[in-house]
Amino acid sequence: MLPINRSFWAFPLLFFPIWLYCSSTRAQTLAVEDLRCEYLANPLGIDLKEPRLAWKLQSSVPDTRQTAYRILVASSPETLAKNQGNLWDSNRVPSEESRHITYAGSPLSSRQRCYWKVKVWDNHGNESAWSTPAYWEMALLDSTDWQARWIRHPDFMDTLHESKPAPYFRKTFRIENLPTKARAYVTGLGYFELYINGQKVGDHLLDPVKTRYDKSVRYLTHDITNLLRAGENTVGMVLGTGWYNHFADAVWGFNQAPWRSYPEALCQLEITDDSGSIQRIASDESWKTTTQGPVRFDGIRNGETYDAQLEMFGWSDPWLDDSSWENVVIGSGPKGQLRAQMIPPIKAQQEIRPVSVEEVQPGVWVFDLGQNIAGFSRLKVAGPKGTEVSMKMGEKRFSDGTVEQKQILRFLKSGDAQTDRYILKGEGVEVWGPRFVYHGFQYVEVRGLPTPPTNETITGVVLYTDFDQTGSFTCSDPQLNQTQQNMHWAFVGNYHGLPTDCPHREKIGWTGDAQLVAETGLFNYDMVRSYLKWLDDFVDEQQENGDLPGVIPSSGWGYEHGKDPELRSLGYGPQWEGALVQITWDLYRFTGDPTILERYYPTIKKYLDHLIRNADNYTLNFGIDDHKPVETKTEGDILASGYLVGFTQIFSQMANVLNQPEDEQYYQQYSEKAKKAFNKHYFNAKTGSYGNSGQTSLALALYHKIVPEEKEELVLDNLLANIQQRNYHFDVGVVGLKYLFNVLREYGHSEALHRMVTQTDIPGFGYWLAQGANTLWQDWDGSMSLNHIMFGTVSEWFYESLAGIQIDEEQPGFRHFIIRPDMLPQLDWANGSVESPFGMISSSWEKAGEMTTMRVTVPPNAKATVYVPYQEGQTVKLNGEESAEGKTEEGRRIFEVASGNYVWEVE
Repeated sequence: MLPINRSFWAFPLLFFPIWLYCSSTRAQTLAVEDLRCEYLANPLGIDLKEPRLAWKLQSSVPDTRQTAYRILVASSPETLAKNQGNLWDSNRVPSEESRHITYAGSPLSSRQRCYWKVKVWDNHGNESAWSTPAYWEMALLDSTDWQARWIRHPDFMDTLHESKPAPYFRKTFRIENLPTKARAYVTGLGYFELYINGQKVGDHLLDPVKTRYDKSVRYLTHDITNLLRAGENTVGMVLGTGWYNHFADAVWGFNQAPWRSYPEALCQLEITDDSGSIQRIASDESWKTTTQGPVRFDGIRNGETYDAQLEMFGWSDPWLDDSSWENVVIGSGPKGQLRAQMIPPIKAQQEIRPVSVEEVQPGVWVFDLGQNIAGFSRLKVAGPKGTEVSMKMGEKRFSDGTVEQKQILRFLKSGDAQTDRYILKGEGVEVWGPRFVYHGFQYVEVRGLPTPPTNETITGVVLYTDFDQTGSFTCSDPQLNQTQQNMHWAFVGNYHGLPTDCPHREKIGWTGDAQLVAETGLFNYDMVRSYLKWLDDFVDEQQENGDLPGVIPSSGWGYEHGKDPELRSLGYGPQWEGALVQITWDLYRFTGDPTILERYYPTIKKYLDHLIRNADNYTLNFGIDDHKPVETKTEGDILASGYLVGFTQIFSQMANVLNQPEDEQYYQQYSEKAKKAFNKHYFNAKTGSYGNSGQTSLALALYHKIVPEEKEELVLDNLLANIQQRNYHFDVGVVGLKYLFNVLREYGHSEALHRMVTQTDIPGFGYWLAQGANTLWQDWDGSMSLNHIMFGTVSEWFYESLAGIQIDEEQPGFRHFIIRPDMLPQLDWANGSVESPFGMISSSWEKAGEMTTMRVTVPPNAKATVYVPYQEGQTVKLNGEESAEGKTEEGRRIFEVASGNYVWEVE
């Protein structure tokens, strides 16, 4: 059975507050927990020679801060158990830092396993016990470590690139004794599955993650120790086309990608015995291959066809007679550099039973899962040998009940879309699901069933990148709770190794979609490694002149946008391509990790210099318009020019963090010049209006801090007047929505946002709910894709406004943070939590009669400024005692607090 990840949908939302406050009382004495290497727990395959380490403190004592730490890193668990760090003993280091500690021990080598633990001291004079040991293992650090060669099937040497049956590979080998350690360093393009002695290795799906294969190729490290046996063993691989041989003709040109080729495999097994000697089994000319297996067709946009009559029982077992298999040929392989895949894998996360099944035409059955998902349909069927059953998937239905794929087929020019086919072998009950494709759908149209179906005939299997959910938000408004749930489904449905815009039609990394919801992603999930991988794709994609496309990874498509032939080559503009800048900065804000800035600093500088070279008197006259607006069209030039101001300012701040004073000064000055040019070009100082006077244009200027200080109130009043004139309805696209949520929250108008979000007519999130939405949509009226994440910035507002959890921009990474909830009159309570680099931050509040209660948890090693609602004459109790602490501002009393659990009661 496929694994099920019981995540946000598995428990009733209202259980959260009980869990949170029970768990927060379990802390005992000072302890160290959650050890991470490169943001991963006990990772295999680290390809950084000086990886970074991190941990969290646990303490029941309020105001706990780390004052010193000691790290031990050893080459064996036995050495570590003796409290000896033969690779590195940091000794006692006076420091509060528990994040981003760079390994500074003996030089590390390929394959090396490092065992480590930490102890800390705190400001109360306590010394912790040693943490539970953790480990990391190095990948292959040098190209000379590879003995394996790329192999392919001999029929896959022509240049036609049409679809062919999946190639299977195998190699039988002998080992004399059970290994003490065995690793598989492996990849296969487009996708691969690895088998040892008839058993699939791991629970990953759709490996490796998509990259620009002529620049980088990701490989996996698997522990196969327990799968091997003394004597004969067999390693097997099967490959899918994936994005490496994207043969379908579609708008985005992946069928013409410069790396395009037939599937190839690369596999190196390293088997260590108790004497320390290593036996290597590497892909080479001695491997055997066949295309006579059951996977007859697979296309990431089209679907998969599986003929169970051709199943090869024991194909990856030693006893199989493979004399009919052919010898492989050595392939040329992709040009990209081999790099370790250091992100959570794609996995099957949940299984969903249909809520209904209906025969819409004779022999045509449509299953409704009741939820729009990304994944595949698993078929359970019995019938005569040779019977073909087809499963066509989509998120809408025609009036006759059949599945409608108009939007999915809109850009696909060859083959079926999202249609899987299974041919029965006729041996009792057969269960099958595809292995090299995924789809976006709620409805499954099934044809060819030999008997009427049951509720078990189709099961929806949910797939996405296996990052942890680290944030939670609920409140007393069911509409907002459902919107948050819809955001979750849309976010995970659009993350399969990289952020995408929809899991059915496109499956590609539109840069604007991702940058607009990066904060939403970081509030809700552990996204660091996943975002770092995608930022690496920007580095691979960037042109020599600094230019970037609107889609990453790209086939070469996406560097041009618009109809003006003189401007098309200048692309989608920083409102899209600037995801490179925004996500890098957001990662720093959420983690406090300066090495992230250092890693992408040259690429960002190169991109901004490209924009500056193409600026016209400090403004930009190209770029995509505010995407999917309501009525008022906000053109790309004003958006791009606003981001030019904002991104050069951000880069100046990056330069400050990295101690680059010349860059800091230059880009700060440029930002000021761009701000003046923007106001000269777009601002009417008399009326306080920008551009077309729409919500997007006005909010843009406030968001990027472009408005002259003396005019802020006037511009804000114009924005509020526009909203009121539209009876509190949005008139923005996805970029404008990001601006609105941030600007109105910052200026204290979240009540207006609540009215806008909950509107039950177009446009509004409440309208989507009224239409039965269970994800976020691509446009306000639901005429296009029903699973898009680009409007997901609403969740960012839930955390920052309603729960009030805000980053202190002066102390990034939640070393110090702000709790300032907007306790709207429409709400009775709200709960929010975020797993920070220091531990769980929680903020909740509730109103009961004249009493307002506010609860806050600050993790050890962190501090917070808490804004408690207060009016003159009210009594404020802190943890049961009347408190006169905290200065007072209008409507708030402000408390500076260290780690601990706090309860304020105001009446």
